[in-house]
Amino acid sequence: VLNTVICTFLLELCDRYPAERSKMLNQLLSRLKSHLELDIKGNHVVIDQREKNFSSICHATVIFLRALPRLRTLVLKQNIATCILQCIRGFSSKLRHSRDVDQNIWPCWLSSALLLMDIMSQPISLGEDERTTDESHGSLPHKGDYNRILSEHKRQQVALNKTSKKISAAFGKAKAMNKRTKARDVKKNEEKANEESTEVANEAESSFADLPAFFPLLTQDMAESLLAICLQLFRYQQKKHETRDKEVFYIPPIIAHALLLVLTKTLRSQKLASHCLRMGGAELLLSLQRKSRFNGHISLITLALRRMVEDENTLQTIMESEIRSTVTKLVKKKSRGPDSNSHTISSRSFIENISPLICRDPIIFLKAAATSIKLSRDPSTNSNGKLLELLPADERAKKYKSLGRLLPQQ
Repeated sequence: VLNTVICTFLLELCDRYPAERSKMLNQLLSRLKSHLELDIKGNHVVIDQREKNFSSICHATVIFLRALPRLRTLVLKQNIATCILQCIRGFSSKLRHSRDVDQNIWPCWLSSALLLMDIMSQPISLGEDERTTDESHGSLPHKGDYNRILSEHKRQQVALNKTSKKISAAFGKAKAMNKRTKARDVKKNEEKANEESTEVANEAESSFADLPAFFPLLTQDMAESLLAICLQLFRYQQKKHETRDKEVFYIPPIIAHALLLVLTKTLRSQKLASHCLRMGGAELLLSLQRKSRFNGHISLITLALRRMVEDENTLQTIMESEIRSTVTKLVKKKSRGPDSNSHTISSRSFIENISPLICRDPIIFLKAAATSIKLSRDPSTNSNGKLLELLPADERAKKYKSLGRLLPQQ
């Protein structure tokens, strides 16, 4: 309680003095790191007799990062994510090789550390100032968390842009082919189709080029390690007591809650979700001990199971339905105002309401949006604002067919 009160006071100071936010969080992170040391294997562990201090500072860091999401990159610049992950992995390894229930004391810092990793697993859109490494960041280690995340985000952004271009090319070619005349000269006919294809593709590409990209602040390797740790800790409940046959180990509810939060964030990746299913993740969640349950555990387990069984086609269908539903609601809400006859909405309001789907999988969302909505420039503004409207059923069917033929599901 005292920790929460102090953090609330410090956050009020941050609101009053925005320029001091980074300094406060950097000092907090430095203090957090001072309670860690390297073991003989070169991994970070919590210093003995400092577990409670480490737990309190870790909890305070979680509160700060939830309130100030734009400062989460400071955690990467000090390599805190790697340090926390090594601490959790070290405890998981110790727990795996232990057989005495009396020696299995759950550390007080584990739930806060898991919540910190949960925050770093949440997708976020890095601004241009973060994507560009300036002189102040030049002293950061080349293999540090921050530079690795920047590199991975750039690769993911490139993949998203390539998908956008492929979708634009697919629709442009299909539309151009439909406009081909019955000219006898096949060569002239193809040249005309190619010109129209390029024109339509450029228009479509510019429409979806401004789609914000949300990616987690953990690398793929970190996410895989975190998934393995979660599964290992859930397997702990399957161990039998050596002296009392009917008694089994169980995970404390506060730690089980943090584990499920981390797991559901990690399972946003289809690759990791499939891997989790193959590793028996569904059975582990369904066998959660009664002593480990907490209020809301059913909804988190259901979400995790749903992400394990969703394939790309299913996820795209769900996104298409959600996009149509969201646009319909926004149009109805807009119809109560002065533009009652308008069937379009601003792309900004659409992104604000649909951002959870973008965070789920940007590439699949791009495919779902391309077959569900149409973007056009807003003539009422001089900026790059866009208007959005739903596609008719027949046009959706044509676009879906074109997308399936020229951009097959992977």
